Amino acid sequence: MASAPVWCIQHFVIVLETIPTKAGIQKVAWTGFRLEFTPYSDTGPEWHGLCDTKAT
Repeated sequence: MASAPVWCIQHFVIVLETIPTKAGIQKVAWTGFRLEFTPYSDTGPEWHGLCDTKAT
């Protein structure tokens, strides 16, 4: 059964940095994120991720 390609988010990486403060308390700062998309494949390795199943 043929179907439209399904694109999955392979990696959603949130970059967090721990910044020490004068009081000695560490502050966590959100510095960015990265998304990497890969086409879903039924013949590929077992998939763990977030898939967009909407037809385009």
